[in-house]
Amino acid sequence: MYADVYLPIAVNHTFSYLIPKKLENTIKKGALVHVPFINGYTIGYVNNIVCNKKYPGKIKSIDSLFSNILINHKDLSILIDWMSKYYLTPKGIILKRIFSFLFQKKKNKKEKAILITESGKNALNQNKINGNSRIKILQFISKKKNFIRISTLKNKINFSTQTLNSLLRDKYIKVKELSIDFNPIDNISSEKKQLELSLKQNKIFSVINDKIGSNQFSTNLIHGITGSGKTEVYIKLIEKIVQQNKSALVLVPEIILTPEIAKRFKSYFQNQVGIWNSDMTYSEKKWTWNNLIKDKIKIIIGTRSAIFLPIKNLQIIIVDEEHDSSYKQSDGMPSYNARDIAIIRAKNLKIPVVLGSATPSIESYYNSISKKYNYFELKERYGNAAYPNVELIDMFREKNKDQIFSKKLLSSIKICLEKKEQIILLHNRRGFASMLYCTNCGHVFTSSKTSVPLTYHKMYNQLLCHHTEE
Repeated sequence: MYADVYLPIAVNHTFSYLIPKKLENTIKKGALVHVPFINGYTIGYVNNIVCNKKYPGKIKSIDSLFSNILINHKDLSILIDWMSKYYLTPKGIILKRIFSFLFQKKKNKKEKAILITESGKNALNQNKINGNSRIKILQFISKKKNFIRISTLKNKINFSTQTLNSLLRDKYIKVKELSIDFNPIDNISSEKKQLELSLKQNKIFSVINDKIGSNQFSTNLIHGITGSGKTEVYIKLIEKIVQQNKSALVLVPEIILTPEIAKRFKSYFQNQVGIWNSDMTYSEKKWTWNNLIKDKIKIIIGTRSAIFLPIKNLQIIIVDEEHDSSYKQSDGMPSYNARDIAIIRAKNLKIPVVLGSATPSIESYYNSISKKYNYFELKERYGNAAYPNVELIDMFREKNKDQIFSKKLLSSIKICLEKKEQIILLHNRRGFASMLYCTNCGHVFTSSKTSVPLTYHKMYNQLLCHHTEE
């Protein structure tokens, strides 16, 4: 038996490998295998199993089965096929991109942990322990059933290595090495909350909730102003899913948003929440990955790469701030938009996908008005949140036209400072002044090509158009 294997290189054809007798019942189509290639080993994707080899030369053998992740999650295998055709990218390159975590050749770091022995318990109960540090350590670990990491213990108790060595010498503790992989949001603490939706939110929730579990694909756009409570609708939708012991995926555009959103979800779902982004360490990713495989976490909050995670019983995909350009992967192959991938994956799984935004992308808004997407609108702010007061100042009407700040702004700044409040002034323009105009007639100097006001650069004493750079 032979396997046609895609390798993680920029070649869009398979390589033939012999399946050893001991692996003939193990290797299946869709499996990830460890194979020899050039002078080393790499991970390949079994595209097909055949009886006769295609290559006339000498054939190398598959070394071992690496993972059945794509066999257990057939929707990901279908997604790889679609991406390869749509983005004109070899399957091996796509595999390496979406499972980059698996391709990282890192050894598991280990850390020492301790557990109290029966001798230690007896000595502690009979007050035979000398030294305050030794007593504190044994008292603390005597309450634990499992091994406790030394680093965790040091956060609770101040002690020296010599103290631990003496406890080990007296056989009051035993030591074990544990792999370092830990929850990246374990340090985020929040109290469990209850959630109440407004009438408008509840109406949107009811419509989308009816689509969950119906084995039907749908794309739903929630067009809600900032602070309208889109996240609360997401949480309520996921609450029903988690109660059924199923899973949900929430995509956010920026890494910096992940902990904040995770904190909000953790206040409702506690330890059932995990995160995934490129800023996480290998150990943190390993914890999330292993707990996903074991089905111990039900909700993933992540950036664009999270769309490829092997999530069991996935029932809904939510793309928050769907308009954001951060969802677009433009470095390397394949260049993709995670929002579009989310829709395709949801379609393959026959589950609903929810797109949320205060300013929907043109394509999403068009798809909603053409009835391809279900459209929902939230115009009111959630709870007691109030709209900010926004006032536009016409600087042409200011008496002192050489002043770059209006009297209203200076007055408001003064009032805030008197109240010991803080002020942020945002200036998002390049150049000394965004335009140059005549104070007598009001003529604005514009570009002859774009009719956009020219920007004055004091350093060069020039007027430049930032659209044509002339």
